[in-house]
Amino acid sequence: MLNRSTIFMKPKIIVVPDVHGRKFWKDVLPYVDETQIIFLGDYLDPYYDDAIIFDMTQESVIQNFEEIINLKRTHPESVTLLLGNHDCEYLYGRSVCNDRCDKWNYDRIQTLFRENKDYFQIAAECRIAGKSYIFSHAGLHIRWLDDHLGKWTPENMVSLVNKLNEEYLACSEPEQTEFARALAKRDK
Repeated sequence: MLNRSTIFMKPKIIVVPDVHGRKFWKDVLPYVDETQIIFLGDYLDPYYDDAIIFDMTQESVIQNFEEIINLKRTHPESVTLLLGNHDCEYLYGRSVCNDRCDKWNYDRIQTLFRENKDYFQIAAECRIAGKSYIFSHAGLHIRWLDDHLGKWTPENMVSLVNKLNEEYLACSEPEQTEFARALAKRDK
């Protein structure tokens, strides 16, 4: 957890790991106007033990997610929302991803993702002091990039990955897109 008293310099980037319904991410709120905040995805679907320990209800988990979306809405330049594997099931549907999900509120959560789809991306790049840093939920494997992006370079990789996501979301038959095939492909 962030603690203002332990930070001596203004952070340039704050990376928020898997939220899974927890509220620890709110520790970044004092920094939202002065730093880049990158959420790595998996906003919902708490682990059973966490739901008990943190006294989470399905409704409180969804409200927490709505607050994250609102943070992005009100701070579009400083907040980046990446998609995690749990988020993909809601946004893309079960035919592409099939993880642990909230079956009782699936339609409501899917609507939240789809109505706010423009706020989410697969990867993000930040530059600090001339260095480039790339963020994604679970990494970008070179073999996967070669198989699905064609001619990519470190300079265009993030935009190409995010373009696949945009094409998927704009397609009338998204399951037929390259991105759907890339998401469904699992290493054996």
